[in-house]
Amino acid sequence: MKRSAICFFILVISCAGCCHIQDKIERGYEYIDTEKPYLSICVSFNPDKYKFHTIYPQFAVWLAYENDDGELAYETVFVTQGTGKNQWVKFGGKWVRRKEATPVWRYVKENEKNIDIDAVTGATPIGQLFTMYIPVPEKIKNKHIDVYTEVNVSFDYNFYYCFHPINGQPSVVWKAALNMDPLESGQVTDAEIVGHGNVWGSNTKLYDDVSHVTSAKKLLNFIKVSYFNGRTQNIGH
Repeated sequence: MKRSAICFFILVISCAGCCHIQDKIERGYEYIDTEKPYLSICVSFNPDKYKFHTIYPQFAVWLAYENDDGELAYETVFVTQGTGKNQWVKFGGKWVRRKEATPVWRYVKENEKNIDIDAVTGATPIGQLFTMYIPVPEKIKNKHIDVYTEVNVSFDYNFYYCFHPINGQPSVVWKAALNMDPLESGQVTDAEIVGHGNVWGSNTKLYDDVSHVTSAKKLLNFIKVSYFNGRTQNIGH
Protein backbone atom coordinates (compact mmCIF):
# COMPACT_ATOMS: atom_id res chain seq x y z
CA MET A 1 0.00 0.00 0.00
CA LYS A 2 1.08 3.58 -0.61
CA ARG A 3 1.61 6.17 2.08
CA SER A 4 -1.49 8.28 2.63
CA ALA A 5 -1.89 11.77 4.07
CA ILE A 6 -3.48 10.21 7.12
CA CYS A 7 -1.39 7.14 7.79
CA PHE A 8 -3.04 4.05 9.18
CA PHE A 9 -1.97 0.58 10.21
CA ILE A 10 -3.74 -2.68 9.56
CA LEU A 11 -2.99 -5.74 11.66
CA VAL A 12 -4.34 -9.23 11.08
CA ILE A 13 -4.81 -11.16 14.32
CA SER A 14 -5.33 -14.91 14.21
CA CYS A 15 -6.30 -15.39 17.84
CA ALA A 16 -8.91 -13.96 20.14
CA GLY A 17 -8.28 -11.84 23.19
CA CYS A 18 -6.21 -8.73 23.72
CA CYS A 19 -3.16 -7.49 21.92
CA HIS A 20 -0.32 -5.33 23.14
CA ILE A 21 1.20 -2.70 20.90
CA GLN A 22 4.31 -0.55 21.14
CA ASP A 23 4.55 3.23 21.43
CA LYS A 24 4.82 3.45 17.67
CA ILE A 25 3.43 0.83 15.30
CA GLU A 26 5.20 0.67 11.98
CA ARG A 27 4.66 -1.05 8.67
CA GLY A 28 6.99 0.13 5.97
CA TYR A 29 6.74 3.91 5.89
CA GLU A 30 3.31 3.95 7.51
CA TYR A 31 2.75 4.19 11.23
CA ILE A 32 0.52 5.50 13.93
CA ASP A 33 1.91 7.07 17.05
CA THR A 34 0.15 5.56 20.05
CA GLU A 35 1.18 8.57 22.14
CA LYS A 36 -1.62 10.38 20.28
CA PRO A 37 -5.37 9.57 20.08
CA TYR A 38 -6.33 6.69 17.82
CA LEU A 39 -9.14 4.27 17.07
CA SER A 40 -9.05 0.52 16.70
CA ILE A 41 -11.70 -1.20 14.60
CA CYS A 42 -11.82 -4.92 15.34
CA VAL A 43 -13.71 -7.21 12.94
CA SER A 44 -14.45 -10.79 14.00
CA PHE A 45 -14.96 -13.20 11.10
CA ASN A 46 -17.24 -16.24 11.14
CA PRO A 47 -15.67 -18.76 8.71
CA ASP A 48 -18.41 -21.31 9.47
CA LYS A 49 -20.64 -19.20 7.23
CA TYR A 50 -18.15 -19.05 4.33
CA LYS A 51 -18.17 -21.48 1.44
CA PHE A 52 -15.66 -24.26 2.18
CA HIS A 53 -14.78 -22.18 5.30
CA THR A 54 -12.16 -20.43 3.16
CA ILE A 55 -13.88 -17.93 0.86
CA TYR A 56 -13.77 -14.81 3.02
CA PRO A 57 -16.10 -11.88 2.37
CA GLN A 58 -15.29 -8.64 0.64
CA PHE A 59 -15.80 -5.59 2.83
CA ALA A 60 -15.25 -1.86 3.18
CA VAL A 61 -14.86 0.30 6.29
CA TRP A 62 -15.38 4.06 6.35
CA LEU A 63 -16.08 7.02 8.62
CA ALA A 64 -18.97 9.45 8.15
CA TYR A 65 -19.09 12.82 9.91
CA GLU A 66 -20.24 16.40 9.48
CA ASN A 67 -17.44 18.68 8.29
CA ASP A 68 -16.91 22.31 9.30
CA ASP A 69 -19.22 23.45 6.48
CA GLY A 70 -22.07 21.36 7.86
CA GLU A 71 -21.83 18.84 5.03
CA LEU A 72 -21.64 15.07 5.36
CA ALA A 73 -18.10 13.91 4.69
CA TYR A 74 -16.51 10.49 4.36
CA GLU A 75 -13.14 8.88 5.04
CA THR A 76 -12.48 5.36 3.77
CA VAL A 77 -10.39 3.38 6.26
CA PHE A 78 -9.97 0.06 4.46
CA VAL A 79 -11.41 -1.81 1.50
CA THR A 80 -10.55 -5.24 0.14
CA GLN A 81 -8.75 -5.23 -3.18
CA GLY A 82 -11.46 -6.73 -5.38
CA THR A 83 -13.94 -4.20 -4.05
CA GLY A 84 -11.65 -1.18 -3.96
CA LYS A 85 -10.35 -1.49 -7.49
CA ASN A 86 -13.42 -3.32 -8.80
CA GLN A 87 -11.19 -6.01 -10.26
CA TRP A 88 -12.26 -9.56 -9.52
CA VAL A 89 -11.33 -12.10 -12.17
CA LYS A 90 -10.29 -11.79 -15.78
CA PHE A 91 -12.59 -13.24 -18.41
CA GLY A 92 -11.69 -12.95 -22.06
CA GLY A 93 -8.80 -10.65 -21.18
CA LYS A 94 -11.04 -8.17 -19.35
CA TRP A 95 -11.69 -7.60 -15.68
CA VAL A 96 -15.12 -8.69 -14.48
CA ARG A 97 -16.75 -5.85 -12.50
CA ARG A 98 -19.02 -6.54 -9.53
CA LYS A 99 -20.82 -3.37 -8.53
CA GLU A 100 -23.17 -5.40 -6.31
CA ALA A 101 -20.39 -6.39 -3.88
CA THR A 102 -20.43 -3.19 -1.77
CA PRO A 103 -22.90 -0.80 -3.43
CA VAL A 104 -23.36 1.44 -0.37
CA TRP A 105 -19.61 2.09 -0.14
CA ARG A 106 -19.62 2.86 -3.87
CA TYR A 107 -21.50 6.05 -3.01
CA VAL A 108 -18.79 6.90 -0.48
CA LYS A 109 -16.08 6.32 -3.08
CA GLU A 110 -17.85 8.60 -5.53
CA ASN A 111 -18.32 11.39 -2.97
CA GLU A 112 -15.19 11.21 -0.83
CA LYS A 113 -12.82 14.06 -1.53
CA ASN A 114 -9.19 13.30 -2.36
CA ILE A 115 -9.52 9.54 -1.89
CA ASP A 116 -6.33 7.60 -2.64
CA ILE A 117 -7.73 4.17 -3.36
CA ASP A 118 -4.29 2.53 -3.42
CA ALA A 119 -3.60 3.78 0.10
CA VAL A 120 -6.70 2.18 1.61
CA THR A 121 -6.87 -1.03 -0.42
CA GLY A 122 -5.49 -4.32 0.87
CA ALA A 123 -5.72 -8.05 0.36
CA THR A 124 -8.77 -9.85 1.72
CA PRO A 125 -7.78 -10.79 5.30
CA ILE A 126 -8.08 -14.26 6.74
CA GLY A 127 -8.05 -15.57 10.28
CA GLN A 128 -10.37 -14.95 13.17
CA LEU A 129 -9.83 -11.25 13.85
CA PHE A 130 -8.80 -8.31 11.71
CA THR A 131 -8.00 -5.06 13.49
CA MET A 132 -7.40 -1.65 11.93
CA TYR A 133 -5.66 1.10 13.88
CA ILE A 134 -6.13 4.66 12.66
CA PRO A 135 -5.02 7.98 14.15
CA VAL A 136 -7.80 10.40 15.05
CA PRO A 137 -7.38 13.39 12.71
CA GLU A 138 -8.10 16.90 13.92
CA LYS A 139 -11.13 17.20 11.65
CA ILE A 140 -13.10 14.56 13.60
CA LYS A 141 -12.01 15.39 17.15
CA ASN A 142 -14.94 16.39 19.39
CA LYS A 143 -17.45 15.39 16.71
CA HIS A 144 -20.05 12.69 16.25
CA ILE A 145 -18.82 10.06 13.81
CA ASP A 146 -20.33 6.89 12.41
CA VAL A 147 -18.08 3.95 11.59
CA TYR A 148 -19.60 1.85 8.82
CA THR A 149 -18.65 -1.62 7.62
CA GLU A 150 -20.23 -3.18 4.53
CA VAL A 151 -19.65 -6.90 4.05
CA ASN A 152 -20.65 -9.35 1.33
CA VAL A 153 -19.84 -12.89 0.22
CA SER A 154 -20.78 -14.68 -3.00
CA PHE A 155 -23.16 -17.62 -3.47
CA ASP A 156 -24.95 -17.27 -0.10
CA TYR A 157 -28.41 -17.86 -1.54
CA ASN A 158 -31.54 -18.20 0.54
CA PHE A 159 -35.27 -18.53 -0.18
CA TYR A 160 -35.68 -14.79 -0.82
CA TYR A 161 -32.41 -14.14 -2.62
CA CYS A 162 -31.88 -16.88 -5.17
CA PHE A 163 -32.05 -15.06 -8.49
CA HIS A 164 -28.63 -13.37 -8.86
CA PRO A 165 -26.06 -15.59 -10.63
CA ILE A 166 -23.29 -14.77 -8.13
CA ASN A 167 -24.32 -12.45 -5.33
CA GLY A 168 -26.86 -14.46 -3.35
CA GLN A 169 -27.91 -12.28 -0.42
CA PRO A 170 -27.12 -8.56 -0.57
CA SER A 171 -24.34 -6.80 1.29
CA VAL A 172 -24.93 -6.18 4.99
CA VAL A 173 -24.04 -2.83 6.56
CA TRP A 174 -22.97 -2.40 10.20
CA LYS A 175 -22.65 0.91 12.07
CA ALA A 176 -20.99 2.05 15.28
CA ALA A 177 -21.95 5.56 16.41
CA LEU A 178 -19.40 7.51 18.46
CA ASN A 179 -19.57 10.92 20.07
CA MET A 180 -15.87 11.76 20.20
CA ASP A 181 -16.13 14.57 22.76
CA PRO A 182 -16.90 12.63 25.97
CA LEU A 183 -15.17 9.37 25.02
CA GLU A 184 -12.89 7.92 27.66
CA SER A 185 -9.73 6.06 26.76
CA GLY A 186 -10.43 2.38 26.28
CA GLN A 187 -14.14 2.92 25.68
CA VAL A 188 -15.58 0.29 23.30
CA THR A 189 -18.57 0.77 21.01
CA ASP A 190 -20.27 -2.23 19.42
CA ALA A 191 -21.46 -1.93 15.84
CA GLU A 192 -24.96 -3.07 14.90
CA ILE A 193 -26.52 -4.13 11.61
CA VAL A 194 -28.42 -1.17 10.16
CA GLY A 195 -29.38 -2.37 6.68
CA HIS A 196 -28.31 -3.89 3.39
CA GLY A 197 -27.31 -2.82 -0.10
CA ASN A 198 -29.00 -3.44 -3.43
CA VAL A 199 -28.60 -7.09 -4.39
CA TRP A 200 -27.96 -6.14 -8.04
CA GLY A 201 -25.83 -3.11 -7.23
CA SER A 202 -28.18 -0.99 -9.34
CA ASN A 203 -28.12 1.85 -6.79
CA THR A 204 -26.21 2.93 -3.68
CA LYS A 205 -29.13 3.11 -1.24
CA LEU A 206 -29.07 1.64 2.25
CA TYR A 207 -32.20 -0.44 2.87
CA ASP A 208 -33.12 -0.82 6.54
CA ASP A 209 -35.39 -3.88 6.20
CA VAL A 210 -33.18 -6.93 6.76
CA SER A 211 -36.01 -9.36 7.50
CA HIS A 212 -35.23 -11.43 4.39
CA VAL A 213 -31.50 -11.49 5.04
CA THR A 214 -30.53 -14.65 6.92
CA SER A 215 -27.02 -16.13 6.98
CA ALA A 216 -25.47 -12.90 5.67
CA LYS A 217 -26.18 -11.34 9.06
CA LYS A 218 -23.74 -13.86 10.53
CA LEU A 219 -20.78 -13.29 8.20
CA LEU A 220 -19.22 -11.38 11.09
CA ASN A 221 -19.48 -12.21 14.78
CA PHE A 222 -18.97 -8.63 15.89
CA ILE A 223 -17.33 -5.30 15.14
CA LYS A 224 -15.89 -3.33 18.04
CA VAL A 225 -14.61 0.23 17.77
CA SER A 226 -12.30 1.33 20.59
CA TYR A 227 -10.99 4.81 21.35
CA PHE A 228 -7.60 5.45 22.97
CA ASN A 229 -6.32 8.86 24.02
CA GLY A 230 -2.68 7.87 23.54
CA ARG A 231 -1.80 7.31 27.17
CA THR A 232 -2.67 3.60 27.30
CA GLN A 233 -1.02 0.77 25.42
CA ASN A 234 -3.42 -2.15 25.77
CA ILE A 235 -6.26 -2.63 23.31
CA GLY A 236 -9.11 -4.79 24.56
CA HIS A 237 -11.56 -6.52 22.24
